[in-house]
Amino acid sequence: ATNLTGLPLDSGVTGTLPVGNGGTGLAAAGTSGNVLTSNGTSWVSSTPAGGGTSFFFAARLDANDLIPASTSYKLNFDVELQDPEGNYDPTTNYRYTPQLAGRYLVRVDVMVREMASGQSCSIRIMKNGTNVYGQRVVSGGSDYSMIIAEDIITMNGSTDYLEAQAFLSSGTSRSLSGGTNGGRFMAIWIGD
Repeated sequence: ATNLTGLPLDSGVTGTLPVGNGGTGLAAAGTSGNVLTSNGTSWVSSTPAGGGTSFFFAARLDANDLIPASTSYKLNFDVELQDPEGNYDPTTNYRYTPQLAGRYLVRVDVMVREMASGQSCSIRIMKNGTNVYGQRVVSGGSDYSMIIAEDIITMNGSTDYLEAQAFLSSGTSRSLSGGTNGGRFMAIWIGD
């Protein structure tokens, strides 16, 4: 193989091809799995944020879950859908304790069944046991009410944990839809 001037490209080539000439500016290819980032004048081969791993989880309700009226209730998302790092507990605490510091996009969604007209239900994203974000729906008497809470939350990467909670205003207990199309709890690391 040769270039347009007839110079061989597969032998006799030494040194670093500058970025301006179509190269990377690197003397070597770098390490497998690394990413190339620009420092403004050249490319640098480095480990991706998070050490090349994915920090996220997704869980769902296995079956319909009954929310008692007039009390805060921890949601038991007991089926792990994704958890490559093993930081979600689907059996005891139903919490996510990520081991990478940074910001996480967190989402909780539930379908409340058969709420009475005027009855309200809130879902909350809890960090270390404290409500950091929530959404509330007041029923107009429909069969099902979908509630979605989503926020960006900063985690310390060691002891901070996330949980989901519901609160039903009054009246009788209501069910949350579970199973394949049931409620979800998920988070993904989005940066420092």
